[in-house]
Amino acid sequence: MLEKIFQCENAMEQAYLIQVMNLEQANRYTDLLEEIDKSIKTAQVDIMKERERLKEARVIRKNRQEYHNLAKVVKEYPERQETLKKLQKMKVELSNLQNIDKMYDERINLRKKQFHLFLVALRDLQKIIEQDAPIPIESVEQKSTNAESLMDTS
Repeated sequence: MLEKIFQCENAMEQAYLIQVMNLEQANRYTDLLEEIDKSIKTAQVDIMKERERLKEARVIRKNRQEYHNLAKVVKEYPERQETLKKLQKMKVELSNLQNIDKMYDERINLRKKQFHLFLVALRDLQKIIEQDAPIPIESVEQKSTNAESLMDTS
């Protein structure tokens, strides 16, 4: 019977040790669970921070691309000073062309006046000719024969 008591005590001691070991293991699992929860929360915070950094990086990249595109467009056009020089040259050329145009307009107006004066003089000459009495043809023939006879005698 001593043996049975010893076996019972031994079984109880083993059960007690198993129970203690199970409690210790449960405590370790609880601690491990807390560590895992903490690391999950830390990872979530890190993920949120990295998402923000990613958004900022995307905005920066987008801004850089826009800047480069605008820089390309700006390079296509000449500098402001060069453009102003060209504009000034074109203004001078336009002014010269306007002066030439004005000169030609004045010349055309002068020619119009001269032509009008010529037409008026021509009309007056036609009126004078119409008002003159017609010379008889016989007298013209006699004058021409007299002129011929004078030429023959000389």
